[in-house]
Amino acid sequence: MENEKYEEYLHEYADMVLRLAFANVMNRADAEDIVQEVFIKLYKQKHFISNEHVKSWLIRVTINQCNSFHRKFFNKKRVDLELEWFADDYVSISIHEELALLPSHERVYVYLHYIEGYTYKEIGEMFHKSTSTIASIVTRALKNLRIQLQEE
Repeated sequence: MENEKYEEYLHEYADMVLRLAFANVMNRADAEDIVQEVFIKLYKQKHFISNEHVKSWLIRVTINQCNSFHRKFFNKKRVDLELEWFADDYVSISIHEELALLPSHERVYVYLHYIEGYTYKEIGEMFHKSTSTIASIVTRALKNLRIQLQEE
């Protein structure tokens, strides 16, 4: 990949990748490590059809890296929730505290739909799942989240 194009993608998508990684692993340092791995993989890619293809590819690779992270540290609990760092113009702390209550596989779909603005169809295409499956997972996740929040 050309350095110029790489820098353009890095500038345009680094924040999105970091937010997605942080929403998944809930730790700033680990999220930053994942971002580095994702952008190393991007640099090694030859070319992409369009910017939207790059964005979808980055989301997919970020999720894969997060899944690898979870597999690697499955039995190790990590409680470093630097939520004050993550609060920015895009989302409030309370949303991320609530998202943290969801299992990671549900959290990703909710995050992509409500925070990044993807439709169920677009998310389904990214993860090779039907639109109804994604809608069902998100609906169930929100229902379970409501129950958890009412119990607190």
